[in-house]
Amino acid sequence: MKKDEISKLQEEQSAKVVERIRCINGEIDTLKLQEEMMWHPRSKQNWITTGDINTSFFHQKASLKERRNKIHSIQSEDGRSIHDDEGIEATFIDYFQRLFKSNSPHNFDVVLYMMQ
Repeated sequence: MKKDEISKLQEEQSAKVVERIRCINGEIDTLKLQEEMMWHPRSKQNWITTGDINTSFFHQKASLKERRNKIHSIQSEDGRSIHDDEGIEATFIDYFQRLFKSNSPHNFDVVLYMMQ
């Protein structure tokens, strides 16, 4: 209904009409927000009643989350594409070990003094 009214008003294009269009758009935004606020608790309630029990709904949600969060492949620093879980794990471990490893630590006294 509001969108039909906007379409009719857009044909006229006077200052008063433009202000009315802005007003109606604000009302539409408010209605959308109210609808979102109405559905939010209902979605939580649905999850509470059906999400934590051992149902197909629960397994579907868990499987979707697992698929979305899984790393399927990674490119190593030498350009190889690695697809198996063990290779991906080893690539991450190697990268971060080299990243946080110091080749020639020195000036420990300065660092330790600053920590006191």
